[in-house]
Amino acid sequence: MNSGWHISKSNFTDDDGSLPSVEFAELSPDGLCLVVNHFFASGTIETPDASYYDNKSERDVRLAGIINPAGLVIAGTAEPFHCCFSGLSWGGVDIPVLGLFVFQDGLDIDYRMGSDWSPENVDAFFGLISFLVSLAPEAIVASAPSGGLPFPGQFIDALNQYLTNENRKPNKPWESDADEAI
Repeated sequence: MNSGWHISKSNFTDDDGSLPSVEFAELSPDGLCLVVNHFFASGTIETPDASYYDNKSERDVRLAGIINPAGLVIAGTAEPFHCCFSGLSWGGVDIPVLGLFVFQDGLDIDYRMGSDWSPENVDAFFGLISFLVSLAPEAIVASAPSGGLPFPGQFIDALNQYLTNENRKPNKPWESDADEAI
């Protein structure tokens, strides 16, 4: 397919040192848990000593082996946390390392731009995001408010093609076309 690459490659190609972030907002507690649990079940935690802060014990707790870590954040037992995952793939195509920042009502997925991205794994990334939206259809996918995408309109246009191809509801259109000037 590779339409994601053709429409949105500017969001992936040049490593400018930033970590662009895709926000999943307005998630239900069930949707948030399903998306986060997919990362934990399908990928490998890449972050050394990945942990969350446990508010009850007032200490850091390693994420490895924790069942339903998003549920702990939703309940307020754990503070929001970030860790990175390798080993994620879609359609048999590996996706470069992705970061996951889990909040009480949403999450951000971040990534490093650069030479690790190709038409095939950008296609796989959009396929994965489309699948994650199927787990949480209430999700609004957008450029994260802090550290967002270089060209969010291009990204959402590409994502909407994947969502439509999978018979999922299109995402809300990006609010500004000013980001499209190249």
